[in-house]
Amino acid sequence: MGESSGGLVFSLESECEALGAELAAARRKVATQEGAIHTLERRLELADLVIEQLREDNERLGLDHLTQLPNRGALERELAKAWARGERTGESMAVVMLDIDNFKRFNDEHGHAAGDAVLSRVGTAIAESLRASDFAARYGGEEFCLIVAPEHGYGARELAERVRGAVEGIELPDLPHVTISAGVSVAYPRRGEELGAKGLVDAADRGLYRAKDRGRNRVEVWLP
Repeated sequence: MGESSGGLVFSLESECEALGAELAAARRKVATQEGAIHTLERRLELADLVIEQLREDNERLGLDHLTQLPNRGALERELAKAWARGERTGESMAVVMLDIDNFKRFNDEHGHAAGDAVLSRVGTAIAESLRASDFAARYGGEEFCLIVAPEHGYGARELAERVRGAVEGIELPDLPHVTISAGVSVAYPRRGEELGAKGLVDAADRGLYRAKDRGRNRVEVWLP
């Protein structure tokens, strides 16, 4: 009986040692996994900080982080300068408002990453269509605004058509065809005139909505 008891004790002690070793190994594995998780969490935090810093830098520089075009703030400043220049020189000022057709479906049906890809590609197409003296910015959402150089004021519709054609040529795998509609407006700035740069943008915006009403993927002119 004593020998049997001793053997049982020895067996149980051996099993306990084995279980203890397994437990220690499991704890080491958990500790390693927790360390890996902590490292990943830290890397993610650092990546978020870098992204936020880049966005702040872009905002300070007047750039839209997604399209790398000037942002709304930079546009407002450029519009004021262009209107003031027209008042001084008597030259015309032309504005084009652009909007991606049916943009909501890209986000709703294909996800926001698809919508971001569309915005980025459209921004590139716009930038590549401009002359050095023209100005383009992301107005907000899926809208963009162009300020056409004074010497090209009455070529604003042609510029809008060139941008429209460039966007129509964008190819994005597994996504619907991308098109834009555009509204164009031209005026001669005058001191004390109520229209102002904002009024010119509003007029171009009305041309844009007329283009939408007439079937999209087209350019319409609306004179203030």
